[in-house]
Amino acid sequence: MNIEQIHTIQGATECLLFFNGWGMDTNAIQHITNRNYDIFACNNYTDLTVDFSIIENYSKVHIVAWSMGVWACMNVQSKLPKTIASSIAINGTELPMHDTMGIPSTIFKGTIEAWNDNTRTKFNIRMCGSREEWIQYKPYMSKRISTEQKKELEEIHSRILLNKNSTPFNWTSVVIGERDLIFTAENQKNYWQSHIKRFILPIPHYPFGNITTWDEILNWAK
Repeated sequence: MNIEQIHTIQGATECLLFFNGWGMDTNAIQHITNRNYDIFACNNYTDLTVDFSIIENYSKVHIVAWSMGVWACMNVQSKLPKTIASSIAINGTELPMHDTMGIPSTIFKGTIEAWNDNTRTKFNIRMCGSREEWIQYKPYMSKRISTEQKKELEEIHSRILLNKNSTPFNWTSVVIGERDLIFTAENQKNYWQSHIKRFILPIPHYPFGNITTWDEILNWAK
């Protein structure tokens, strides 16, 4: 797992830690502005080895996890600092390969087997909700190569099969996209049905297209 600092605010005492989706890079959030926090992003879950010492001195850490980042955050929670003030799971579950609470296993495995530049484009269109939205959000799509993305998903799949009894993470709030074509809203609702704070919004799987500030996202945890 890679962690990198993407925004720095002079004198910031709080930080935001973003867990990205599978196959993505920081293009996904490049347009989101920030005035209050140092921003760190985690990408690439081919290996879940990570060192969070870079954020251990902040008075508060806010976590935003999207898609497969929800699962990734759960898997590295023991390494996180104890100063977590809020945590938001967006369009993902902690059972990412599951027929009723994640991505159905046949679709998950089929995505791995068929992944190439052509299927990647089709996936991105579904992720954005429509071809029109995909055209609009193209600058936010990943620049990583398809073979690297496929390797990452293969490793995620292997780890899912090995770790079936992971401890759930303590999320402050959950955001479910009604228009999500990757993690369907129905399956997300099934997984998060007992969560106290759920927000169901009319957004596709890629939720950041019309987001302009990180505070808009953090408001979902209040």
